[in-house]
Amino acid sequence: MESKQGLKSESFPSNLGGMSKGSRRDALPSFITERPSVQYPSKEDIDHLTYLEKRPSLFEHEEDENFREWRLVCASCGHLVTTVSEKMDVRGRHHYDFPYYGHIVRLGCYRNAPGCVGVERISNGYSWFRGYAWQIQLCRNCYTQLGWKYMSQDASFYGLVFKLLREEKPDKDNEAAS
Repeated sequence: MESKQGLKSESFPSNLGGMSKGSRRDALPSFITERPSVQYPSKEDIDHLTYLEKRPSLFEHEEDENFREWRLVCASCGHLVTTVSEKMDVRGRHHYDFPYYGHIVRLGCYRNAPGCVGVERISNGYSWFRGYAWQIQLCRNCYTQLGWKYMSQDASFYGLVFKLLREEKPDKDNEAAS
């Protein structure tokens, strides 16, 4: 049966979800029942960063101090991005998982990341951290996107994607020469 506009009336169901008399009331539309194809981070996405497994002790030891000086570098070019000593907790946690273009990204929070450069404008919309504006951060050397800088009136921090960072232990020879 066609309407005045030439459209078939069956393309416009009179009841949402096809809930006509005699249909099952527990039948839900597919957009509700189907799970989105989101890929969650696997252990391989973060197991290359061994500092995440280390727990600092209550007492200051030389080993803990060396651990804090490990460098986090861009996985693409090896440029220094930040150090483990810049690691911080935001709202009680160091890392967060967020949906990003059909994938889940795992961010680590850092006080400072001198190896990053901000690009584009600062945005107040759709922030993963409520109350914070954000800006895209690229590697200062190869311009690969490494994460975002989050800014509020009181504080700021960098949310860097673990998968895009690599860990380097400082060379003892270089430290002795300095």
